[in-house]
Amino acid sequence: MRGGAGVNYQVGSISRSTFDLARFVAYANAQQSAVTFVDALRQRMPRLIFTDQAYAELVEVQPGAIMLPLVDSSRLSQYAKIEMDEYLLSLAMAGIVMHQTLRKHKDFLVEDLLHRHDPSCIFSRGLPPEQRLVMLEHLYVCPGCHTFYQALQLGELCEAAHEVVRRVDDLRMARSVRRRLKQKS
Repeated sequence: MRGGAGVNYQVGSISRSTFDLARFVAYANAQQSAVTFVDALRQRMPRLIFTDQAYAELVEVQPGAIMLPLVDSSRLSQYAKIEMDEYLLSLAMAGIVMHQTLRKHKDFLVEDLLHRHDPSCIFSRGLPPEQRLVMLEHLYVCPGCHTFYQALQLGELCEAAHEVVRRVDDLRMARSVRRRLKQKS
């Protein structure tokens, strides 16, 4: 079911890198159905923007957009042993859940979504760089975030983010096993 949660995001890039935006959109739409990503300009549609600008967080949530910095994304995805599209989709899904929280609950601020108690959770924010690496090694959504976003009536979207990061982690493990088996033979 496409767009199950009724959420659409326009995807754009203000990057000078050779990032393949169309490939990401196709990959993102094939891997989950809660969010429809479109590679076209539409007024009044939230934006997911890939940028060369560095931010303090791996994903920057702003009132009108989610900013995904491509700075270091290749290096970080290699460190995490996941494909770059997997890395970016995982962060995008976390950003979308947070962005939708801010859109639906106007009394929330981005700072209200800071979450440091579990550095492995994809929603962790405000972490020092070395703890961000912990998150990338074992992607998941912690039980506290499940409960929090469920209470805010964003459970379906949070579950979609959880499914994406779980699938990415499963793919990483499968690739690791294949590498080990190949090395033994």
